Amino acid sequence: MPTRMDRRPCTWLVVAAAVCCAPAAWAAAPARPGQPYAESSLCAQPDVIFCEDFDVPANFACTGAAGIGNHKWTNPGFVAEVNDYVYGCEGRQINPASDYPAHAAGSAGSVWVANWNPAQGAQSPGSSWGVLRQKGGAFANGVPASRDVYVRFQIYWTPNYAWPGDPKTDLYGWGASNPVDNKILFLYPPEFQSPTEAAYDCGLYTQAGAWDNVNNARFADALSVRVGDSGSGTGYEFFPMCANCSANPPHMEYAPYQTLALSNPNDTPTPGKMFRFSRGRWYTVELRYRLSSAPGALDGTIEVWVEGTKVYSASDLRTCGNGTPADDCSGLGQIYLGAYHNAADGTVWNGQQVVDNLVISKSYIGPPGDTGDAGTSNPDAGGSGSDGGSPASDGGASGTDAGVDAGIGLPDGGGPAATGDGGSPAGEVSANCGCTSSSPRSAAAALAAAALAGLARSRSGKRSGRAR
Repeated sequence: MPTRMDRRPCTWLVVAAAVCCAPAAWAAAPARPGQPYAESSLCAQPDVIFCEDFDVPANFACTGAAGIGNHKWTNPGFVAEVNDYVYGCEGRQINPASDYPAHAAGSAGSVWVANWNPAQGAQSPGSSWGVLRQKGGAFANGVPASRDVYVRFQIYWTPNYAWPGDPKTDLYGWGASNPVDNKILFLYPPEFQSPTEAAYDCGLYTQAGAWDNVNNARFADALSVRVGDSGSGTGYEFFPMCANCSANPPHMEYAPYQTLALSNPNDTPTPGKMFRFSRGRWYTVELRYRLSSAPGALDGTIEVWVEGTKVYSASDLRTCGNGTPADDCSGLGQIYLGAYHNAADGTVWNGQQVVDNLVISKSYIGPPGDTGDAGTSNPDAGGSGSDGGSPASDGGASGTDAGVDAGIGLPDGGGPAATGDGGSPAGEVSANCGCTSSSPRSAAAALAAAALAGLARSRSGKRSGRAR
């Protein structure tokens, strides 16, 4: 005689599928006991991996000595506080938010500061490191490693902040020798020994070598993204407007600059146009960084939003390369927050870089207070066009950390980036249960609803049978 399960195979199959397909992304940023996050509702969203509002100064410390033990950044989202490559935290300050102009909704307590102002204490990049997962391991909240992450934060530069090469003298020239970059937030694999040996040494920064071939102009306040590993192509390649890139398409279609003002351009975030920062105002910046499917593959995705507008987008980049240990494209492992300047840069540094409301997620986050909480699909904006031409003879960035001029441009791949959830592209079929990753929460919810409906129909039919 058939069992009850045999008589309702579809119902039990749907229930099993719902359980099996429930994604590991059903988590949240690990809670800070007794220290609720400023964006508590956002940090409780299922795709969020890490939250930091910098509102608890006791969670940060720096002894001033190089190496392990000199650095403290306590957050339950870290599986370890530091790696073995720690330096430059002396100038880090956790200051009252009231010391700076008000910014958008979010934290109102304290802010993270990298101090380069000699009148305000020790000067350094304010280097802050954290290990989000160990090699082969999951994030602290149990979510498996992801090749696709979104990082959002708010940032402000004081009116006296010095960009690389300042004072700027003309559209192409600099007042200081050998200007390079201002690193802000970088991403690394879990097991690297030093940044330049990693399979990806990447992230958001401003880049003095982003060359506008229409106006023969370069500006060190230009928002750029370091791409992949340091040894690929010309070395230290970036996106967009990397005229001398050889391992990645140069994406010169983002030229020209919106304005040719030598500083404080007051740019409007515009899809498909290079964006420059101004001093003395807050910005909300979000980076999507999707690692290449294999070391050196030109299928990695980078997207950048400023104030909720997608300004950059490409899916033809070498976002993971060959590191030491080699070839780890399995997922994000460590983060670096700082205002790092190359040692070869002759700029006289000044001012402060201020950061608040840092969030890392497996889906688009949006500005603080935005109705689009983490877990929603990406807002579609931005675009690309044709390659803008060949570089000038010395149009590349200079310095020991800026690569060398190659004068080689690859055809533009362009096109909008595919959107998806977590570590898989949109619609990619998982090995588990045949579920797709494009919307795991919706899929599981639909399966659960179908299971309940099946049970209801079964019970209804059973009652009808007894009535007859």
